[in-house]
Amino acid sequence: MAQEHYLAIVYRYKDRYVAECPAFSTEGQGATADEAIAALTSESAEYVRDGGARLGDGQVILAQVEVTSSTPFAESESTRQRQTYTGIVWREEDTYVSICPAVGVASQGDTVQEALAMVAEAASLILEDQEAPLEDVHVLVESISISVPDVAKAS
Repeated sequence: MAQEHYLAIVYRYKDRYVAECPAFSTEGQGATADEAIAALTSESAEYVRDGGARLGDGQVILAQVEVTSSTPFAESESTRQRQTYTGIVWREEDTYVSICPAVGVASQGDTVQEALAMVAEAASLILEDQEAPLEDVHVLVESISISVPDVAKAS
């Protein structure tokens, strides 16, 4: 067994912390960031033990996503507001996955730019029916270590 290190994205969503590993598309949750990372490490190790392959290169792009929000049933542009939140993008097989943790929405696209545009549009649609978060979430990029069988390492 060899130890390999992978990026993990950690952010607060509602009443919990979420940690995601883009290399495997695995997730862990917990009451604290450390609990979420521990759950993610366990989930990712199990995924690898079960023969799961890497889905992407594990690299993460953080970008600003501009979202248009409005009060429900707003009829004029004057009631629409622009908010900026953190967007996170990573490659998963043939597509780019994007999330906006502050709003709690995900999307995808064929390019990084398309994935960011799609998540911004999805967030705008969600914010038509709910109040926009006043603050962005803090996104941490951490490292997790996973024991990988030597045969799986070549994949």
